[in-house]
Amino acid sequence: IPSSKSLDDTFFLYGASAPEFDAFLTVLLPNDYNGYVLTKEQWLSVLKLSTLWDFLTVRMLAIRHLTPLLKRVPLERLIVARTYNARNEWTESAIQELVERDEPLFMDEAAQLPWAYVVRIHQAREVYAKARMIKDLRKDPLFAKAFEEQERSRVVPKNTHEEQPKPSPSASLTVPQFDSFTGDCICVCVIVGGLFVCLMGLASGRIYQ
Repeated sequence: IPSSKSLDDTFFLYGASAPEFDAFLTVLLPNDYNGYVLTKEQWLSVLKLSTLWDFLTVRMLAIRHLTPLLKRVPLERLIVARTYNARNEWTESAIQELVERDEPLFMDEAAQLPWAYVVRIHQAREVYAKARMIKDLRKDPLFAKAFEEQERSRVVPKNTHEEQPKPSPSASLTVPQFDSFTGDCICVCVIVGGLFVCLMGLASGRIYQ
């Protein structure tokens, strides 16, 4: 900013062009305090310089005026939010609009975003597409009944023990209960009977020989 014809009295503002600084001064020193008449590009310049120089009030003013101007361009809103650290104001809404739009990210659009944003948008679009497809199928009479049966099969009874059918007494198998002594006697009888059968088999084999 030259204060005279000599460069010795000149102040250099690095990172700001003359049109950007002019837009910034328009906000700081407006001709009409009742309103600001700036274009989107001028408000972007105000946001840039207010972020660079930590003018928080001017920065919030620029964000408030840019919000309606960037409403129809979610990709630009996402880029501006990332560039000037306005993620809380614009990032989530911009990503949501990119996910829900009919067209996917084009190559030139993806090139302007970091790969993490591209992957996030792509994954969210897959989830959203599946949910929208199921929602549309539920409205189709051909598939509505199938979805109803599927939901009905997923219903789990609260008390499965009470709803299980009880076997009838005639169909049930009665298993005799024995005490330990009776059980031991039965085991001994089975073993002795097995030995007796083996001996009889050996004896009969000798007779035929």
